[in-house]
Amino acid sequence: MLKYKLAFISLLIVLIASCASIGGTKSPGETRLTSMISPSIENIPLSEDEAEKKLAAIFQSWESLDETVTIEPNKKGFTVNGQQFLDPDGKILKYAVNHSTGYVTYLLDTGLGEYVIKSSRVPLVEEPITIATGRISGKGILSIQTNNEKQLQGLDVILLSKGFLIVGRNSVYRYLPGKGFSNFGTPGEGFHIASYQNGDVSSTNYILLEKTKTWSDNSNDPLDNIQSLWDITIDLAATFGLTTKEDYMLVNLKTGKVHPFDISIFGKDDHTYSNCQRQNDHVRKCHNMHSFESLYTLNGLHPNYSHYFWRIKWFNTPSGVIAIAQENESHDITLANLITGQKVVAFNSFTGFNAGFNTVQDTSGKITLTVAQKAYLPASIPFLGPQMLNAEVSKEKIDDVAEYIALHSKMKNME
Repeated sequence: MLKYKLAFISLLIVLIASCASIGGTKSPGETRLTSMISPSIENIPLSEDEAEKKLAAIFQSWESLDETVTIEPNKKGFTVNGQQFLDPDGKILKYAVNHSTGYVTYLLDTGLGEYVIKSSRVPLVEEPITIATGRISGKGILSIQTNNEKQLQGLDVILLSKGFLIVGRNSVYRYLPGKGFSNFGTPGEGFHIASYQNGDVSSTNYILLEKTKTWSDNSNDPLDNIQSLWDITIDLAATFGLTTKEDYMLVNLKTGKVHPFDISIFGKDDHTYSNCQRQNDHVRKCHNMHSFESLYTLNGLHPNYSHYFWRIKWFNTPSGVIAIAQENESHDITLANLITGQKVVAFNSFTGFNAGFNTVQDTSGKITLTVAQKAYLPASIPFLGPQMLNAEVSKEKIDDVAEYIALHSKMKNME
């Protein structure tokens, strides 16, 4: 068995080396995506439309935070200082937040075939305000209408802490309350804007892009099948630590500079199986599998930590834009200052970090990072059957992430 494993690994090395010799490499600092450069929010003038003027006045009336607020995602949307945030108009599907100001925008499913986009400042100073409504056609086209009855269509909506993006096939538009719609940068070929952003695009001027798969699983084209096999090979090689999978990158919207991350697109999906037949007490053979993107496990009890949403966060701080990521097949927790280019591996685990990481940003902009390791023990839960009961076995903490990056980058340069 060992010789087969060694042979397989040797084959992966040969394949990867072949690809590298054909494609070549570029260091991250050399890469710029000029098509993503977009006008700064400060340079976009206020709208003369009366509905937009009213929105601008409401946002300007919101007071700044005077104490730290903790905002965390969960299955029902998000919590504020440990308390579930609820909206009586529907279910929160996703949200965007500026942790240092408390500004939050969220997308609601009303259950009536209509979607509502609302903005607020948390903890609540007044009732959230509706900034847009939307509907999805049978063909998956999203129509968004703002308060001044301006309407645009797209395939996805990306939320900002103040406003949102409408992503089309070849265009992206940004909506800012009080300023209206304006053109936004487009990734071009090879990448697209990731649907879930675990950082505030508005305050950081960074947006997360995801690699676009250009082949079809169901294609009969031999070239597509070769591409499929190659992608699977690279995923397996990344599992063995033989290569990197830079399927995600943060792009600076002012300069176009790219910061790739060793995070694989493989793992963001969950799967359901059907048409299954029992083979024995431990094995079932299933003929159909349905894959879908999911932030949570099928039973909804735990986050799907393989999803990129849980693996990269970024924040605006006085020291620069700070990114925290789980890279190298979740074996490394990395910290980076995207402005200075400093990057360090804060934690490394041979078995990987199976419970993600937690962050808190206070009103001064300081970020505290906590990384926990969990042991999974067999358990049985009524109505759900056998499950994995997680118990925390260790915890690491960094009190000031920006300070840690600066200190350990200097130490590394002195070695």
